[in-house]
Amino acid sequence: MMLKYVRILAVASAVCAGQTIALGQDSKNDTPVVRISPEFQVPAFDPPAELPAGPEVLGDRAAWIARNDYPARAKRAVDEGRTAIELTINKFGRVVDCIVTESSGSSELDTATCRNVRSRARFRPAFDAKGEAIASKYETAVRWKLDARPTPEAFGAAFSFTVTEYGTVEDCEVSGMIGTVPKALLAQNPCTRNAKYEPFLDENGNPVRRRVTQSYSTDVMEIPDMD
Repeated sequence: MMLKYVRILAVASAVCAGQTIALGQDSKNDTPVVRISPEFQVPAFDPPAELPAGPEVLGDRAAWIARNDYPARAKRAVDEGRTAIELTINKFGRVVDCIVTESSGSSELDTATCRNVRSRARFRPAFDAKGEAIASKYETAVRWKLDARPTPEAFGAAFSFTVTEYGTVEDCEVSGMIGTVPKALLAQNPCTRNAKYEPFLDENGNPVRRRVTQSYSTDVMEIPDMD
């Protein structure tokens, strides 16, 4: 009976430490057994030489936020800014809480900051003067900034074609090609993609043939000095 009592205490201790456990029984002697998932086991940290000591970041801090973490809604709104946060780190080096101390001005960016940092940040815990691991706070900030678009280049392109009474394309010509035309625009070229349109109608509602010219361009001009 004493053996069962000691092992049950071990279970309670494991639960308090925040580990994931599974309970079972030993089929031979009916003794409770604790099985701890390896990925959830709490790492042991030796205290540093100088005490007391604050929490220490483990791994690459830059990996807390990745390029593809930028929230889609914030991208569409062209939201940028700096989110300052305060983390609560338990005595096992895990981030257990995150609060925004200075908003970026975007709730999407603030939420993404705490969500990603909480899931990725790892620490060696703080230690008191006796060398005991303790809970602590850690302040940091994330600056969200969208990549700048490339410098616009001058270009020009024109597509001329006939839309038949059936909506099909005939006699297609490409003219006025200047500079480097964007690939996305070339993909819309009706001369190369078997385009089909709703036919044009005359005043009586009958389908008729029409000649169409579509022109696209980007102009870049110098600005004279205003001395």
